[in-house]
Formats: sequence, structure tokens, C-alpha cells
Amino acid sequence: KEKELSNRMKIHVDFLKEKETRFSKLKDKKILFAVSWEEGVHIHTEDAFVPSLLRKIGLQYVDTGSLLNNSSEKINLEQLLKLNPDILIVARRPEKIIIDEWMRSPLWKILKANKTGQIYFVNQTLWTRMRGVSSAEAILSDMEKLKL
Repeated sequence: KEKELSNRMKIHVDFLKEKETRFSKLKDKKILFAVSWEEGVHIHTEDAFVPSLLRKIGLQYVDTGSLLNNSSEKINLEQLLKLNPDILIVARRPEKIIIDEWMRSPLWKILKANKTGQIYFVNQTLWTRMRGVSSAEAILSDMEKLKL
């Protein structure tokens, strides 16, 4: 069992190195991960699972320190504009969510990620409910499909 675990971890480390190389062109971009549903938008601090995974492969995560007191916190559109990420990744469910309304606001037009077409919607279950080695690999493989 110990050898199997060691082999699996080596595969995982190699996978992370491959993704770090694959996403190296994004190293100068500040990324923000958000979760949106009908009633609001939550963003995650640098220490949450997805942001720490992004940092593990050498990507920059938006500094949320001055805005958040918890590891995940509900924000409004004005707070999102204050963070103003280069890339915004939003976990969503298929039904209508609050970001759909935000996208119709004149303020949305000044969001950097919107101006550059760098807003991506991802599967909420995969990106927010799963943790661990296999989940990290699934999230990064899903991210690769976004064609960032």
C-alpha cells in the first residue's frame, strides 16, 4: 500500500508540474474564483482549496485580504470591481444566478475580466464540493478545457 501511495503521489506531482508549464502564460494574471447562485456571490480567500490549488501551479490569486474576514464571503458587484481580477472563474449551477443580473449592469462593463473576455463559468459541483488529489486533477483538467 505504501508503494502504491508513493507512486500515486509521484503521478500527482508530475501532473501539477505539467499544469504549471501549461498555464505559465497566465503567471502575470490575477485570478479570482467565485461561486454564484440565485441569492449572491461568494469569493474565496487565498487559503481555500481552489485558490491554493491555483497558487500551487504558480498562478497569482487576487489579494482578498482587505475585503474578507472569513475563508469565503458574500460580496456585491462594487466589491468585485474593487478586486478587479484579470480572470474571473465562476462556479455556477445551470439555473439563473445573481451574476446573470450583474452582467446587465453598466458597472459590469468596467470589470477588467469582462473587458478582456476572461470570465469563465465552471461546474459548481466539481469546483466546490470535491477535495483531494483526484479532485485537484479534475479541476485543473477542467480548467484546461476553458482555453485560458
